[in-house]
Amino acid sequence: MKGRAPQLGATPTTRDRIVGSDHVWATVWWLAWPTVITMLLQTANGWLDAAFVGRLGAAALTGVGLAGQVNMVLMAVVTAVSVGTTALVARFIGADEPQNTEESIRQSILLGVIGSLISGVLLVALARPLLVYMGAEGASLRLGITYFYILMLGVTPFYLLLILTGVFRGMGDMWTPLIVMGVVTVISIVGDFLLIFGIGPFPRLGVVGAGIATVTSRVVGSGMLLFFLARSPYGGCLRNGWRPDWRWFARVLSIGTPAAIQALLRTGASMTYYSILGMTPQATYAIAALTAGVRTEALAFMPGFAFSAAATSMVGQNLGAGQPQRATKSAWAAAWQGIWIMSLFGLVFYVFAEPLARSFTPGEPEVVALIVSYLRINAISEPFLALSMILTGALQGAGATRAPAIATIATMWLVRLPLTYYLSIILGLGAVGAWISMSATSILSGLVMLAIFKWSSWEETTI
Repeated sequence: MKGRAPQLGATPTTRDRIVGSDHVWATVWWLAWPTVITMLLQTANGWLDAAFVGRLGAAALTGVGLAGQVNMVLMAVVTAVSVGTTALVARFIGADEPQNTEESIRQSILLGVIGSLISGVLLVALARPLLVYMGAEGASLRLGITYFYILMLGVTPFYLLLILTGVFRGMGDMWTPLIVMGVVTVISIVGDFLLIFGIGPFPRLGVVGAGIATVTSRVVGSGMLLFFLARSPYGGCLRNGWRPDWRWFARVLSIGTPAAIQALLRTGASMTYYSILGMTPQATYAIAALTAGVRTEALAFMPGFAFSAAATSMVGQNLGAGQPQRATKSAWAAAWQGIWIMSLFGLVFYVFAEPLARSFTPGEPEVVALIVSYLRINAISEPFLALSMILTGALQGAGATRAPAIATIATMWLVRLPLTYYLSIILGLGAVGAWISMSATSILSGLVMLAIFKWSSWEETTI
């Protein structure tokens, strides 16, 4: 196993660089910058998808945005597998245990397939009531359900795409996800352009076309990752032993379940946040503005995900190699780099809020005004959002996932939602009150995660 020449970015020197190089800051950037590009591609994909759909009107943008929130439930569920997988892969590679590495990957794939089928069936049944709960009605409800049902046709490839991306990041290979996401983005954008508007011989399918483009890109992306995994140093995981092992399932889920609970709580809070917006007088405009605003803001927090992924890999592999001090140093290096980059994006959002907003719905000034206010208010919290995201990634690399879940309960459910209702409904500030609540609690979340990372004993976590 150890003598096999790898074919991809996870070269024999990757582990040595992560656990042995004296240049921690340079190693963090070396790991993070391919993921920065990967996430920016993903963000551009979502942004252009929203921009294309926005040309169909506010109802279409609202329906797709709300369906995307239901889709976040799937992401929360698969987090239970992907986070556990990444932590185990990183820890076993750091400890130089290739057989355990392969088995953790194999069992995670099996667990992901099973989980995708179960969660997909449940969400198809729950899609309509969830969309209604968030404020969808009339055309937005009809379009949102249509879009979501199409997404469910590709639920298993979607799960595999996320899990296998986590596998490569656990390896310290950030190039493979970059290559795959580049292809996924091109397929999705070209598919949107051709199928939403009916260019050339293709029919004009509107929201249906957006869903087909997304599913097609996910199928291709998951297939590419399986191909690259087969050619990696751990490709043996795909060749034999395809028998479910419930002990491995439990091991993966014991790490990932708190992170999944955190993601589910975050998603549930987001849905409730949408439902509060649905109570405001400008409900349709507010929800459309939130959809556009979040997809624009993703230009900032996607780099945060990149540095979070770098922190996960470096912390996990260094703890596996018995170097907790280097793990801590790596996490801080990732956090500071991410803070600087996300702060720069925040400045861009504040200064260029209006032209960014007009790129979505140039003919609807009410939506544009709300997007502008969203971007400027949330620009203030970008450094703290970076802190929260990256230190959470570091804790996940250690397998310490319980404390971040508790922090999510505190900031999202006990503070954000009551504050949003108070500002938006009771004080009558509407959507602007909701934006203020979001920004304030993002700042609080960053400070809470800082306290957890600094004063808890996460380095001693066993997995």
